Amino acid sequence: MKMNHFDSKAAEWDDNPGRCEMTRTIVAAIQTAVPLNKTMHALEFGCGTGLVSRELLPRLRDVLAIDLSPGMIEQLQQRIEEGGLQNITAHCLDIFTDPPTEQFDLIFSAMALHHVQKTDALLDRLADRTASGGWIALADLDTEDGTFHDCFEGFIHHGFDREELMQKLRDCGFCETAAVTAHTMHKNDRDYPVFLITARRPVT
Repeated sequence: MKMNHFDSKAAEWDDNPGRCEMTRTIVAAIQTAVPLNKTMHALEFGCGTGLVSRELLPRLRDVLAIDLSPGMIEQLQQRIEEGGLQNITAHCLDIFTDPPTEQFDLIFSAMALHHVQKTDALLDRLADRTASGGWIALADLDTEDGTFHDCFEGFIHHGFDREELMQKLRDCGFCETAAVTAHTMHKNDRDYPVFLITARRPVT
């Protein structure tokens, strides 16, 4: 992922009304699909400024929010301090080289997966960090023709096939896989559906 792009956008990230609307619809989809509760220890991968984490926080015990972009984490840390948020922790780290050591009852991500080159390796790592009976919730683009990120210079998957991604999660040991359309983004005179895929780690 090309971090300087995200660092340069971090200060104005939350000012985009379309992004804020997408956050609201993804959060609503997660709340519908996953039985959230105040005992859940959660991880957000690719958190950016923590838009999704901050919306879900009242329904969870706590959240560890991680991202590779120092600029994004700096913005999130400012919001944590300004809001007096006690149960969210922000860290700039690489989940491949410096993964969290604990397991989580919920792992979620919004529009980050398509920036990760080694998708299978990431899903393996997330599965390893999901607790028995825990949930994963991934929001990202349906397969598109490459026009969504027309000016982006970093690595990009052009979306994902929902069934293929759900099968990868099943291959990682998840069950109860499901997919819904959480949002539709209008850009470049086109509509780009955003899915939410959820799955559960079997209770052992």
